[in-house]
Amino acid sequence: MQSEVAINPSKLYLTRSNGKDLSQQEAMVGKYSEKLGKTIKGVKAVIGEAPDYVELAFAHLDATRGNGQPDYLFGEKYGSNYARTKTKTGGSSVACVGTFHPASGLNVFRWNAGDGYDVVHVAPLVVPA
Repeated sequence: MQSEVAINPSKLYLTRSNGKDLSQQEAMVGKYSEKLGKTIKGVKAVIGEAPDYVELAFAHLDATRGNGQPDYLFGEKYGSNYARTKTKTGGSSVACVGTFHPASGLNVFRWNAGDGYDVVHVAPLVVPA
């Protein structure tokens, strides 16, 4: 994404966004974006593409490593879950990014956009409106 992007690591995923398909998660992000836009002018929430989440995971790791407390976004502290993206991977599948661990690295896999899965959440990105 060619934009400034913000996340809230303490609230990385929208509550109860797992187990839902992409269209349900998009609706949740739409509602979240409306609420956020009333509180913080000039921003909106979106579901990003796979490279956005990969870049954020490594940028967050670099930033936290500098203070001596490396934090693996999408790792154990975050339930070792995945963020669904809008990146199409073929057919009706989209990429999911997550389970970032020191030994195994960051994982990217595909999941059908029409299916929910317990470990696939939505992690909204806050961008300029």
